[in-house]
Amino acid sequence: MKPQERIERALEELSEVLKSRPDKNLLLIEEDLMEGCIPRYAPLSISRAPDPEHDLRQGPPPSPPTPLERLAGAMEGIPGPLKMENPIFPCVGIGSGGVGFIPTVFGIELDEDNPAAPTTALNNIPLADFRDREPPDVETSGKMPEILEYLDTVKENTPGWIQINLPDFQGPFNIAQQIVGTDLFMDMEDDPDAYGILMQQITDFWIAAHRLLTERIGADRLAKAPWRSTRVAECSVNLISAQRYQASVLPYDLQIAEHFGNCVAIHPCSGPHVIKTTLDLLPNVLSTEAGIIPSATAGSMGMDEILGLLKDRQVVLCYGEELVEGEEETTIRGYMERLGEYPTIQFGFTGMYWKKADEPMIVELHKKLDRWYAEEFLPTVA
Repeated sequence: MKPQERIERALEELSEVLKSRPDKNLLLIEEDLMEGCIPRYAPLSISRAPDPEHDLRQGPPPSPPTPLERLAGAMEGIPGPLKMENPIFPCVGIGSGGVGFIPTVFGIELDEDNPAAPTTALNNIPLADFRDREPPDVETSGKMPEILEYLDTVKENTPGWIQINLPDFQGPFNIAQQIVGTDLFMDMEDDPDAYGILMQQITDFWIAAHRLLTERIGADRLAKAPWRSTRVAECSVNLISAQRYQASVLPYDLQIAEHFGNCVAIHPCSGPHVIKTTLDLLPNVLSTEAGIIPSATAGSMGMDEILGLLKDRQVVLCYGEELVEGEEETTIRGYMERLGEYPTIQFGFTGMYWKKADEPMIVELHKKLDRWYAEEFLPTVA
């Protein structure tokens, strides 16, 4: 079947799914969260860890698809989460290289043939080199031409009700670490001038690329949730102190926040000092994340502590946690009951011990929790 025929068939099937299962339309759930309301449908995703026997690609990587083939695969994949009773989003992402998008414009090559870690940098550039490097061009550098071509393909071959999601922009310090490597943590102290040049070039490109893509997508089709459109990821900030963040990273995050009218969403990558510092120092944080992650480098933050920080602020909280075997239902239900005191929480839970063979059991657990949610909260929503 030709890609265009696959796209048309996928659109028809998706339209029917959204009509028959409005409770699994993530767009409706996110609209309620952005309005500060308890979602009309359960804001819950449950997943399992990758099962090496079934989930990792076997054999050589496939040939790169054409933009139309890529779009056909994306459209066919939208209803996929429903197999696990998870919400689906009528949206096509235009990202290329995941967290590697902006590093590629600075000359970083990605290990895209590695199915386990396709965004691993295959090379690094010494920080000192940035004293004399010209800033990248926003339209022609790295993967931007590929992203722009695919964006045009999406717009030309899908109707307006299919939203379009930006690439993962990450955050300036994350990008700097991927470009320079771990030497960044010493070199930023030894060569602050080169560090400042690199961080400013990253920040300028971040803002310029965001402007270019959002204008080309158009306001009517851009995915609206701030954790999709204005998110700054702070994973690498977990490897430095709060004081170093304030001195060396915050000035660049503030430039991004100010570009969006002092509004950003933050991916703190679990670290308590990152969560606290960004909430305190970045103006009008629209969304943040928390949850217990046992192996997190800088620790993690549980529900009581994060709600104590948020208090009366209208911030959408994305809360996730690794489940304990045998305690899944009571754990999830206990956390979702907190919507009664803080209504704007979106939940994601993972059973790290679950395998593909456990999927039927996970589906039944999800259905049971959905029924409980409807009984517990739908009268409130109505």
